[in-house]
Amino acid sequence: METNQDASDLALPGLATLELLPLRLRLRSQGLIFPQFPGPVWRSGLGKALAAVDPAAFSTLFQGEGDLPPYALLPDGRSRLPAGSACELRITLFGRAVAHAPAVVQAMALLSRSGLDPAGRFVIEAVELLRPGGVLHYSGQTAGDTFAAWLAPTAPAARVLAVDFITPLRIKGDNRLRLHAPGFAELMQRLLGRLERLTRAYGQDGGALPRAELLPVADAVHLLDANTQWLRLSRRSARSAEQMHFGGLVGRAWYHGPFGPCLPWLAAGRLLQLGGKTAFGFGGYDLTLCH
Repeated sequence: METNQDASDLALPGLATLELLPLRLRLRSQGLIFPQFPGPVWRSGLGKALAAVDPAAFSTLFQGEGDLPPYALLPDGRSRLPAGSACELRITLFGRAVAHAPAVVQAMALLSRSGLDPAGRFVIEAVELLRPGGVLHYSGQTAGDTFAAWLAPTAPAARVLAVDFITPLRIKGDNRLRLHAPGFAELMQRLLGRLERLTRAYGQDGGALPRAELLPVADAVHLLDANTQWLRLSRRSARSAEQMHFGGLVGRAWYHGPFGPCLPWLAAGRLLQLGGKTAFGFGGYDLTLCH
């Protein structure tokens, strides 16, 4: 069923308590070379620089984060960026981490001066604040927008949606890692589950999300085709010095059906990212409507 229902009509008041501040850094490479997928290197560099710039901010973002850190990284996925290449790094802060946005920017400035070990050096050309209504130059703001503010109403005529898993997607089904493209309903379930956990951890009690309205619609959307692969990665643990192996799904999947009120939630969910290791740059995705 196509619908003109405003997605914000489905957002319970508690969702307004989850505050987001997405920063986008426009960078110029001076010859960055990453061992593999660059997310873990960016995370490590940010952590070290943040500890030097503002220990309180480091404690909020990195210490005791468990499996639900108050931020998500979205790097450029290329492992080699020749000198002069433009790239972007998005850092989205959640809840109490939002107040530390200036420290995060200062840490990135320090990292650009000292270099990103072991990848190399880069220059920050611009720092931008993403807002529901557009993009602003970042000038030290310490207040973001609620997740509900990102729920823009849509009534797409298209019935095919392409989802690009631009950084590795790491989710489980039946207690096993999902090695192939997930179904549309599973994507929605993962998104709503992540939003609930983030709201409980970094907002206030949001009550129940509108699963009864969204999931029956999602069940009617089916996986049309997929071109995905499993990206196997490894890194050395700073704590145990052991080599750790992990990975995630990358590529594109096409879904067909009546998206209805689900699309605004998926669009806003790009700021949250999906699955595990979002602090390492995993779970980034984008959407394209196909006519």
